[in-house]
Amino acid sequence: MRVCLVTREFAPFRGWGAGTYASLCAAAFAACGHEVHVLTDDERCVREGPLVRPGVAFHLVDMRSFPMNLRAYASELQRYSRGVQLTLEALHAKHRFDYIEFPDFLGEAYDTLRARRTMGSLRGAVLGIRTHMSIRLIRQINRDDWIDEERATCEHMEAWSVAHADVLLPPCEAIAVKLREQLVGQASVPMRVVHLPIAVAELRREMGSGERGAGSGEGRKREGGNGERGAGSGERPIVLFCGRFEWRKGPQVLVEAAMTLMRAGRDFDVRFVGEDTDTGPLRGSMRAWLEGRIDPKFAGRFTFSPRAGRGELGGLFRQACVVCVPSVWENFPFACSEAMACGACVVGSDSGGMREIIEDGVSGLLFRGGDSEDLARVLARAMDDAGLRAKIASSAPGRIEAICEPAKIVRQVEEAVAAARVVMERREAVIDERVRVAEREQASGPVLSVIVPVYNTHEFLGDTLASLRGQTFGAFETIVVDDGSTKPETIAALAKLERDADGVTLRVVRAVHGGLSHARNVGVRAAKAPWVLPLDSDDMLHERAIERLVRAKRRVPDAAFVTCGLRSFTDDWRKPVAGWIPLGGEADVMGVINGASSCVALLEREAVLAVGGYDTTLPAYEDWDLYCALVARGGPGGRGGQGGRGEVVPEFLVLHRLRDDSMMHTLSRRRHHLLRARLIAKHADVLREMCSGRAMRLLLGDVVLLEDRLASERSEREQTRPKPGAETIDGAMVTARARQLLHENVRYRVADKVNAWLKQLGVQRILKGLMVGKG
Repeated sequence: MRVCLVTREFAPFRGWGAGTYASLCAAAFAACGHEVHVLTDDERCVREGPLVRPGVAFHLVDMRSFPMNLRAYASELQRYSRGVQLTLEALHAKHRFDYIEFPDFLGEAYDTLRARRTMGSLRGAVLGIRTHMSIRLIRQINRDDWIDEERATCEHMEAWSVAHADVLLPPCEAIAVKLREQLVGQASVPMRVVHLPIAVAELRREMGSGERGAGSGEGRKREGGNGERGAGSGERPIVLFCGRFEWRKGPQVLVEAAMTLMRAGRDFDVRFVGEDTDTGPLRGSMRAWLEGRIDPKFAGRFTFSPRAGRGELGGLFRQACVVCVPSVWENFPFACSEAMACGACVVGSDSGGMREIIEDGVSGLLFRGGDSEDLARVLARAMDDAGLRAKIASSAPGRIEAICEPAKIVRQVEEAVAAARVVMERREAVIDERVRVAEREQASGPVLSVIVPVYNTHEFLGDTLASLRGQTFGAFETIVVDDGSTKPETIAALAKLERDADGVTLRVVRAVHGGLSHARNVGVRAAKAPWVLPLDSDDMLHERAIERLVRAKRRVPDAAFVTCGLRSFTDDWRKPVAGWIPLGGEADVMGVINGASSCVALLEREAVLAVGGYDTTLPAYEDWDLYCALVARGGPGGRGGQGGRGEVVPEFLVLHRLRDDSMMHTLSRRRHHLLRARLIAKHADVLREMCSGRAMRLLLGDVVLLEDRLASERSEREQTRPKPGAETIDGAMVTARARQLLHENVRYRVADKVNAWLKQLGVQRILKGLMVGKG
């Protein structure tokens, strides 16, 4: 096979467990005769990787070209996912990969899977996900309840990718169980439990553990290993913890268990080797919190050391009486499997995958996860019984060889990929046939109606219509809805347009003025096509926009709507200055963030009519409201399930014109929150996750972000003082300008281009005074 591993982590250059896995996996596939490629953003890895893994080709993700350099992403993860997708497209055209594998965390596969689902990209390649542990699961275990838009985006990308991969490869049954729970009610994804590849002999050489099992009697005595450092050996035994000081990893459980034993009179040391994290209470230092938990009487028996290199780990294992892996919950940790491979006596938690690695009492010892009293009991047993330790040390390397032998792992992946390929090819054949039938049976009438409302804004209508005439897909009609315009120039422009219209591909429909929602509803009712596409009269579409959206809808007919990214411009659409990528509709964030789509989306006409169309009582966010209603309805025909979500074509196909007098720029922050409150109340069913507190925590993140911004502005204002000889500013002029900006919505204007100018003039102070007075 031609295999491509997509990973930001690759040992020894970057990362922890996932980086170790990627490096071992590349070596295992190459050793079995496969052509192996690695795609990463680590430039050092690309330069030096071939020296570490000979025969493996390394490629760098392109993050400098358009659109990765566009200011259009809610998080860096979105930007990176886009870079991965476009780089993979280019590499696949050259190498024709059979299997492309992504990690589950941070959503690296997201855009690639979106492109596969909506456009049929990367033909012939099975897209698999190696499920380590998602960021959402890690945060849950770490009791990290904080969430903001960036975190919500990350968690959405992870979950969506897992639900739409061709195959999932969890390393243990414990992770597989969680995946099945996560995927309840969604389409079935092929899944196979495949352990992680570990070449025991190579690992022992790398870690300096020698060729023999560390538990063999004479070998351990000569080395002073854990066979001799038990109770009564004349030396104080060492209990070793290797890994991040992280709540999920359980160092707090070990501290409590160790102090229980020390208070009972046992004399031993606990050594923590690793890096600190912010998983202590209130996101504080975990190490500092652990040190604060240690009884001062025993402080000298606990040591904390920095992360050790892999070449040092063998020596640490030999010095330890017991290697403890006390995780609150874990997948298939290298901290456990590598220590066992080196012949250490490992005491591990039974929460998660370690109970599948360790044969209790044979190749290691297990305790009840999270139970410090039970851990104390098992540690005491291990330290007291040298024979048991020797038995475990002798058996442990063989256990890892039996379940993690690299060639065996590669064969299992080959089998999983082959099975997934059958399913993938069958699915793609059905989709291809559906698309061909739709194209062949395309009615003589339009497939799509583009609805363009106009109210006293004709200046850019010509550009909008020109972009529609230039579309590569032609089976659509354009309906220009005059929402009772009163400007003579607009009336004249629409009259000319109506005279020139052929009544088939272009129509002008007159309406009594009722606002944007009313005008769109008029257009929907007048549409002759089964699908409609709203488009503002000052925006444009990329020439392939309608073709891409229609094809995506035909590929995924159950989608409630189909959308895409937009790029924003001021004067020249060829020079975008910003953009936005929608998420397609996530019920647990839609009450807080309109992540569904811009106003431009391909919609089922009958579905829009079934939910009552656009709400004419809303002065803004009418599209956000509509997407909530469509998600609640559950897709075309109200079938429920995943059909209630939208599909996103991962391309910037909408050309959005930035104007200072647009509705979003004139919407005050207060009205923004009032409208959000209205949507939450109106769509209580679809926003059911509000009850579980997730969206409320997201709202809190929004508030704290705003408070941080205000605090930063206060700090900058205090540091900014008029310099001697500075230009005198007319106070009345500044106050007038402040009032103007207040009415134009400071949130949008200040945050972008005029913030620095406001600081210079001292307008921010006046603005805040005006806002307080207004409230």
